[in-house]
Amino acid sequence: MLKKGIAVAAFVIVAVVFFLGFLSYNKQLRSDLNKDIEVSIEDPMVEEPEEPVVEDPDEGEKETLEMPDLIGRSEEEVLGILASLGLNGVRYEEYTDGVEQGLIFDQRPLKGAELSPEIEVNYTVSLGPFGASEEAVMVSVPNLSGKTEGEARVLLQEVGLLMQVEKAYSSTISKDSVISQGILAGREVAEGSTIKVVISLGQELIEVPNVIGRTLQEGQSMLERLSFVVSITREHSQEPEGRILRQSARGGTNLTKGQTVTLTVSRGPAPVEEPVEEKVTVPSVAGMMEANAKKTLEDLGLVVRVNYEENDKEKGTVLTQSIATNQKVDKGSTITLTVSTGPMAIVPNIRVGESEKGAIDILTALGFKVEVRKIRDFPSIDPDRFLGMNQTVGAKIPYGSTIIIDVTYPALEENP
Repeated sequence: MLKKGIAVAAFVIVAVVFFLGFLSYNKQLRSDLNKDIEVSIEDPMVEEPEEPVVEDPDEGEKETLEMPDLIGRSEEEVLGILASLGLNGVRYEEYTDGVEQGLIFDQRPLKGAELSPEIEVNYTVSLGPFGASEEAVMVSVPNLSGKTEGEARVLLQEVGLLMQVEKAYSSTISKDSVISQGILAGREVAEGSTIKVVISLGQELIEVPNVIGRTLQEGQSMLERLSFVVSITREHSQEPEGRILRQSARGGTNLTKGQTVTLTVSRGPAPVEEPVEEKVTVPSVAGMMEANAKKTLEDLGLVVRVNYEENDKEKGTVLTQSIATNQKVDKGSTITLTVSTGPMAIVPNIRVGESEKGAIDILTALGFKVEVRKIRDFPSIDPDRFLGMNQTVGAKIPYGSTIIIDVTYPALEENP
């Protein structure tokens, strides 16, 4: 039993000594390597003859690239970056303190160096700290898509992984949810590894500038530079053409990228349109009765005036019109009609005292109509005698006119 214990102790001592020696050798090797590099750069021992510089006519046309920073990234990220630049990578791996397993800690050429597309990029992947077991426990990276920040952290902790959070705006992923993860779901990494996770800040809100009063070119440029979509409508106004009159989103309000802002832009003052006078064709109304003729003409938008004159035509018959038939005139024009008053008759002189019947016979013979009005206050004149009438003797009045005559009232019988 004692021998077995001594053997175990001796094995442990040998292992420790070997491990310490390995560490010392590795550090010395890295130090010597760095010194060699410094010497080769700062202390040129051999002066080589300068070769004549021959200008390559195509040299100015060769494309040069700037070496990106690969330090601290996962190998998966690095391969993606190199592929996007058309560069080939050469992988090295090494144990190193202070760098998590699986991350890049060295690159050649260095960040910022100019390089051509055909150059190979050397990168070194950390195997973890010195003495780390090559048989490290590997775990599968969970799928964090659609998870909240808290849910993603719990999922990683359950499999022994750490989470490095970065924040970014997203127009499609809701706030506090995972946008992407640095190592794809299903990949195996060493337990304790850190997974970079990008968490959404939600949609980025941008303040809308006030562009009212600016030219369309100015306002549209301001809005599009802020990633807004510009829609344009136009209308006439007293403002100069091209001036912005209104905007759908008031200046100072916040909108998300890609939202539409509608601008109403002036066309300038509206053109003055000369009134178009509508023409109408004048119909023939001669021979029509006055009322029908007036209605026909007024329905066409004409103004009708009427003059009357004596004529053998029936009273109210249109004799003439001032505008010839089928002539085109503007709406609102005035047309004058001459209308017959009918045949005229002269009022006769009837003797006062003429019998009522005699007076009526005289007037009706001339084409007049007669109405009788009885008068009582003439006791000296026999009853039913003509006293006078409402028309002047000798006047011309239309044939068929009514004349009112005054006739004495029959005497009242005296009481016996």
